[in-house]
Amino acid sequence: MKSFEEILKDELKAARFVLNIGAGKWDYAWMPEGQTFIVNVDRSYGSLGTEHPADVLLQHRSMEEKTYEDERSEERIVKFVTSDLFEFVESYPLKFDLIVAARIFEHQYHDDGSIGRLMYACYSLLKKDGIMLILVPNHLRLCEAVVLLESQMRNIGEAEILGLTVRATNIMTNILQSEIFSTRSDPHGSLWTPELARAYVQTVDGLEIERIDDVLWEGRKCYMALTLKKNDGTGEKEN
Repeated sequence: MKSFEEILKDELKAARFVLNIGAGKWDYAWMPEGQTFIVNVDRSYGSLGTEHPADVLLQHRSMEEKTYEDERSEERIVKFVTSDLFEFVESYPLKFDLIVAARIFEHQYHDDGSIGRLMYACYSLLKKDGIMLILVPNHLRLCEAVVLLESQMRNIGEAEILGLTVRATNIMTNILQSEIFSTRSDPHGSLWTPELARAYVQTVDGLEIERIDDVLWEGRKCYMALTLKKNDGTGEKEN
């Protein structure tokens, strides 16, 4: 099983303009040097988020005018913008080769349309053939873990019940509860499985699923990565 970072590295190789939304900051040590303009948008960067969107836009426009050869010798440029996510993605006028949305879509709600709203806004910010990479919990895997845990607890002897209950509590607290519910201040709002993901993506014409991978994230195996491609409605979605 690949890690999400491995998939992200592969996509970054061909990307000059990258938008990272709602997921804090990356470890940039393993990212390609030069030729990359990266904009990070989050509501909680604090002192890091000192860039005004208008200033980011000016530099983005300047780099768009340069050729790949002009830019190869330049250092990577990384910007941090503290902003409401929807406000930024629905107003920023330039486009990106790659948009990364790690651990953000599960916080959006299906019944109020915010999943489709965010997905469409990101689609609108992609260049032709641009890629959006989404990382979300795979609730199918989480449900399998709950069923397995219940089965184990039902079939153990009485002498083992206390020890298993302690282990089960740790699992529920550290993995299942955090991945299914998150925190009260920032709760999860939607379920994600491969088939539900396909249903969500189908609400945006011109966005197609290239692949869905089970991935590792922070040592956990309960995630999936969606690789989506902008085709401007000329291609067909995965069946």
